[in-house]
Amino acid sequence: MSGRQFLIVGGDIAGNLGDSAIALALTEAIKRIHREARIAIVANQLRVHGPDVPDLYVAPGPRGMKGLFATAAASDAVICGGGGLFQDDDSLVKMPYWAFRLLTIRPFARRIIGFSIGAGPLRHPLSRFSARIATALLDTVSVRDRLAKEALQSSCSQTVDVIPDPAFMLTAASGQAADKALGAAGIPLDGRPLIGVALRRYFNAAGGMIPHQLRTRLGFTPRGRSRMAELRARIIGALEAVIAKTGAHVVFLPTYHSPVENDTQICKEFADLLPQGSASILEASDPRLYKAIMGRLRALLAGRMHPAILAAGMGTPSVGLAYNQKFRGTFELMRQKRVIDVAEVAEQDCADQLARLLVQAMYQDDGTRQELKRRTNELAERTRHHLARVLNSQPPPEPAELANRLGQ
Repeated sequence: MSGRQFLIVGGDIAGNLGDSAIALALTEAIKRIHREARIAIVANQLRVHGPDVPDLYVAPGPRGMKGLFATAAASDAVICGGGGLFQDDDSLVKMPYWAFRLLTIRPFARRIIGFSIGAGPLRHPLSRFSARIATALLDTVSVRDRLAKEALQSSCSQTVDVIPDPAFMLTAASGQAADKALGAAGIPLDGRPLIGVALRRYFNAAGGMIPHQLRTRLGFTPRGRSRMAELRARIIGALEAVIAKTGAHVVFLPTYHSPVENDTQICKEFADLLPQGSASILEASDPRLYKAIMGRLRALLAGRMHPAILAAGMGTPSVGLAYNQKFRGTFELMRQKRVIDVAEVAEQDCADQLARLLVQAMYQDDGTRQELKRRTNELAERTRHHLARVLNSQPPPEPAELANRLGQ
C-alpha cells in the first residue's frame, strides 16, 4: 500500500449534483494515479454506489473543524477546487469566506492545491483582496476556463493554469442503468426523442452581503419573481413548439436537491404547464447515473453548467441558459456555440430562437456528436494529466516562500 491520503475541499457537495460530480471524478482520478490512496472529502456522505468512492467523510461546518485540521495534517495534499468558489456574484461574503477557510487550513496542510477553481466575477475590491490572500495560500493555482483566468490572474502572484472542470473525467453508469431509471420514472422508451431540461431559480439578488442560501433560510422572499415568470413563459413556449414539431418527450432533470436550491420544485412548476403526458421529472442523485441518462437524450436545455458537461461526455449537445460567465467559458472549451443569456430570454421574446436552437441540437448528425464526445474526452485527459503532475511533483513550500506570497 502507498499509505497516501488526499483531502478534497470544495463546493456544496451535500445537495448539488454538480459538486458531487466534481468530488467523485477527483476521487476516481486520484485512485487511478495512486491505486491504494485514501480519499477524504469535506461532506456528508455521498449517495453514490460502485467503485472509487471516498474513504473518509469530514463533517462540514463548525462541528467538523477539529476533524478537518486533523485530516489535513494527515494528508499528502489538500485539493481545493471545482465549483464556483472564488466569485462574488452571489454574495460579497463568499470570497472572504474562502480566504479565511484556506488561512485556517494552511498551518496544518503540507500542500494546498488549487485545482480547476471556478473563479469570477470578482467585481468588488474586497473580493479581489480576498482572492489575493486565498491564492497566496495555494501551492499551485488552476482555474477551469479562460474567463476564470482573466478574473483571477490579476489577484494572483503565481501563474494561473487553465485546467478543465474535473467533472469531465467522471465515468458514466451503464446504459442499462440509465434505461432502468428512465423506465421507473415512466418516461417512454418507444423511440420518441427525449429532450432533457435542467433548470434552477434565476434572478436572485446578486452581490449583496447576505448569501442567497442564508437569505432563503432566514425566510426572505425570493427576488426576481416577475422576471422568473417571464422566463418561464418563454421557455414553456419554446418547449411547446419543439414538442409540436418533433413529437419529443421532455425529461426534467433537477440537480440541486436542498430546501435552499430546490430544482425539483422549479422543474415541477414548468412541467405542469406543458401538455399532459408530454413531460416527466426524473430525480437522480448519483452523478454517474445522471451522466448515463444524458446519453439517452437527443439534446439538453442546460440551465446549470454541470449537466451540460456530463451530456457532452456522452455526445449529447446542449443549449445553454447562461446566468454568469462560467457558461461562456465552459461552452467555449467544449466548442459548443448554442448559449443564450437567461436575462435576454426573460426580457425579450426569444421563444422562437430558443426552440430553433433546441431543434438544431436535436438533429445534429452522429459525426458531430462523436466529435463532441472526442473533444470532451480530450478535456478529461488534460485534467487527469495535470492532476497527476501536481500530485506527484509539487513540493511543499518553504516558509519564506509562503510569507513572500502573502506579502505581495
